[in-house]
Amino acid sequence: MNNQTNRINKGVITAAGLGIRAHPETIYIPKPMLEIGGKPILQGNIELLRDKLNIKDIYIVINHLGGKIKRYFGNGTACGVKITYLINNRMKDGLLGAVYVAMAHIRKPFVCILGEEVYLNSNHENLRYFMDKKDDFDVICAVLKTNNRELIKKNYSVVIHGERITAIKEKPKRIINNLLGCGTYVFNTNFLNYLEKLKDKSAADKPALMNVVGKLAKNGKNIYAFRLKGEYVNVNTVEDLNKANFLIKSKKANK
Repeated sequence: MNNQTNRINKGVITAAGLGIRAHPETIYIPKPMLEIGGKPILQGNIELLRDKLNIKDIYIVINHLGGKIKRYFGNGTACGVKITYLINNRMKDGLLGAVYVAMAHIRKPFVCILGEEVYLNSNHENLRYFMDKKDDFDVICAVLKTNNRELIKKNYSVVIHGERITAIKEKPKRIINNLLGCGTYVFNTNFLNYLEKLKDKSAADKPALMNVVGKLAKNGKNIYAFRLKGEYVNVNTVEDLNKANFLIKSKKANK
């Protein structure tokens, strides 16, 4: 392993959302704590960082019902990691706000995963080597091929030339390809420095995180696509939760 892999040893998981679309399940339980296959979604993403990316220094960004997350995972010892909790006081800034909160404590490249996303049989371990190969990157976004056009509409779409992302559209109304942008990112120092310049803008003037990344991609910055494999569910609703549990049960039944 070279220095690039060794120096990216911190992970951030966002777990601050209100989870309104998943009511009534999320009235008393944070959405990332909903269970998939008998364990919280958040635990699956902690284990993903630990086992596939060898990241054991993890920051969890919390807000809504965050105390329940802290009580469940504690300092992370039971999961074999070190967990630091960060309070998201920038909820109006969306995902960008969570990244700003993390940036205040991490001034080096880090991997970021959305806390409500479920990855089954993924190839995240290959992301380590992709980071090595692309040591000039500003941002790496995980991208998955899918025939589910509605899923792309709920997330973001990408246009790729080679391994570079040249365009990003968040929640697109028109689908131009089968590439789904997922919530696994790697943010490098140059990108974090760029975000710092936007920090003092009002929430109304501040663009969404993926719009920022998309602007940089359009301007020729080093925004790369990591080709993700496996099954993926972004748990926004009760229907999504049921789908993720069905996928896990189906995998177990077919073994």
